[in-house]
Amino acid sequence: GLWSRAALLVAKHLVELAKQYDVRPGPRSDRRFGGFGKLWGAYAAHRKLVSTIRDNPNLFGCAAEDCDVRVLEKRELKRCGGSCPPETKPSYCSRECQRRDWKSRHKAEGCVPIHDLDGDVGASGIGE
Repeated sequence: GLWSRAALLVAKHLVELAKQYDVRPGPRSDRRFGGFGKLWGAYAAHRKLVSTIRDNPNLFGCAAEDCDVRVLEKRELKRCGGSCPPETKPSYCSRECQRRDWKSRHKAEGCVPIHDLDGDVGASGIGE
């Protein structure tokens, strides 16, 4: 969904304040803030997305070595049409990146694991 950055920051600060002042079980259950169901739902969904991106960087980045494009939804990337196994199949932000990566690396090396955000080779690949 679409979430206002300001709303997410409000939720984050309420959670941090609850921890700081030892409010148990937390602001979501507090009588003053528990009624903001949509806010807490958006905050939970945002935290889940951030966690997924952090834990699976290859799912959300173009596989071309010189491309820094990152997306919030993996469907925004185009998967290689080659015969690579699913766990090493690269995805690209554009046909140009796919062509460039094929010529410079992918063709010569065959199906290689996709680099992660640090430039290291990752074994997780891109599964669907």
